[in-house]
Amino acid sequence: MKPALSLILLAGFFTGCMKYNPEITEADLQTSVGFLASDSLLGRATGSDQLQEAAAWISDRFSEAGLVPLGDSGSYFRSWPFVSGVEMKPSTAVVANGTALLRPADFQPAAFSGSASLRDLEVAFAGFGLDLPDGSYSEYGGEPVTGKAVVVFSGNPDKSNPHSLFASSSSSSVRVKARTADAKGAAALLVVNPFNPDNLSDQLPAPVYDRGAMVDIPVVYIKRSVVDSWLKTAGKPGLETLEKQITPSKPGKVISVPGVRLDVNVSAVLVKKPAVNVVGLIEGTDPVLKNEYVVIGAHYDHLGMGGQGSLYRGPEPQIHNGADDNASGTAGLIELIQAIAGGKNLPKRSIIAAAFSGEELGLLGSTALVDSFPVPLNQVVAMFNFDMIGRLDSLGQVVIYGTGTSPGFSSMLDSLNSGTGLVLTHKPEGYGPSDHSVFYSKGIPVLFFHTGLHSDYHRPTDDAETLNYQGMTNLLQLSLKTVLTVAGLPERPAYIQMARPESSRAMAFNVYFGTIPNYASTEKGLKLTGVNAGSPAERAGLKPGDVILKVGPFEVADIYDYTRALSELTPGRTVELIYKRGSEEIRSVITPEKRN
Repeated sequence: MKPALSLILLAGFFTGCMKYNPEITEADLQTSVGFLASDSLLGRATGSDQLQEAAAWISDRFSEAGLVPLGDSGSYFRSWPFVSGVEMKPSTAVVANGTALLRPADFQPAAFSGSASLRDLEVAFAGFGLDLPDGSYSEYGGEPVTGKAVVVFSGNPDKSNPHSLFASSSSSSVRVKARTADAKGAAALLVVNPFNPDNLSDQLPAPVYDRGAMVDIPVVYIKRSVVDSWLKTAGKPGLETLEKQITPSKPGKVISVPGVRLDVNVSAVLVKKPAVNVVGLIEGTDPVLKNEYVVIGAHYDHLGMGGQGSLYRGPEPQIHNGADDNASGTAGLIELIQAIAGGKNLPKRSIIAAAFSGEELGLLGSTALVDSFPVPLNQVVAMFNFDMIGRLDSLGQVVIYGTGTSPGFSSMLDSLNSGTGLVLTHKPEGYGPSDHSVFYSKGIPVLFFHTGLHSDYHRPTDDAETLNYQGMTNLLQLSLKTVLTVAGLPERPAYIQMARPESSRAMAFNVYFGTIPNYASTEKGLKLTGVNAGSPAERAGLKPGDVILKVGPFEVADIYDYTRALSELTPGRTVELIYKRGSEEIRSVITPEKRN
């Protein structure tokens, strides 16, 4: 059976099982999750044919419930473009002394490599290519590297020591090394692996697009054996000897590699694909309040066969079905719209249902929707997000984020929850790692329903049979009451700007700015989704939508440059800040606080 035909028949089977039902039931939830988390959808990666099949299935459910389409050309689909990866053109090549190297056996361009066609380059070796901003460790002493192809080791000479000089800096990253080499005048950066007994085959990393900006010079990973042959030609020590000469207290220095001339041609092209959000409307009954909207949403994409974002470490790619993340929330969204549309008393305000793609790539789909919303955003009174609602534990614990984003949310939830058996944990903050954050950044109160992380999160074992469907039913009953209550309030919920708690993740820097990055932006610089109330960023004048261009001495082209800048700053020490608002470039200063 052909895969495409298999998908069509599978969708038809689940559609046949899925009868329109205004009641929230375990059976309907199991049917929805069973389709969305089936192996045939290959993990629902954004931009894939399988995710488009899921979108069509969701569209059918919206249509059955009688939702008004809010998509393109009278459909439920609102299309948006995204960068899915990077492609190296066939002209990409490295030629050493007239002999072409083989790709990927001998060399492999980095996914963030700049594109250029360079001929007859001299070669230099610069240790690990480190140049710490405070001047305490630099390997660019010795001969100049202007116009040369510079060879450096990846990593740093202190390996994995968490207390080393390099642990609190991002200078060891290849991206930072490329920017450093560029600033020193190098024409290209060639990266070799340091000796590693666990990588005796000297495997080169495949180019995986990380959504960061491309650097300005070619960056190429290259085999140790190739570089060793160049060093032998030049009468220089081999890589193993050179590596042993470099220590955390004794940096390397630039040495020329005479007798070797390189042609380096890298042609990297960003690959763009279309994706869709699925959006529909249930019109309210009040002649005035129907022009205000409550948004209920869930993302329906997942990680495909794994890759970036996956916590699976097996040798072969595996389907990541994403039953809890987030077939559960999508199935819950379908149950809610059917219950609302088929209920005896429709709400006074209108309901907009949105199934987002691109969440796993950095809230891309919800960002695209908010940037081109089908109704004026100032008429949206609240947004409720459902992400990973399928693992209710034996204690009935539910985490609800956003309870502090409007004055009455906490007391309303406690009142509605009476007698349900659910144990609610209130989290007041409106920002967080899911699609509600985008709406909150626009001044919209939010609630985010979530049953917590688990050992199957972002792994191939997140399958349909692991979900607690009775628990989902109970949670959705509470959610339905919450949506209908807010949709029927005589006055719209007031918005409260809450500070975002600092992340509990280990950070490579100890300063706090209070910025919320926009991961969907491809604009050069760091575009902001939001700014925390009372933060150094707010005091410096930053606002949502601003684009940070420079922090202290550090140019900022993307999130990686920004985190590097933060890693080098000192709490309490004021530095220059340059950012863009619209077409205006603004100069200010910012005093970072110490990160708790």
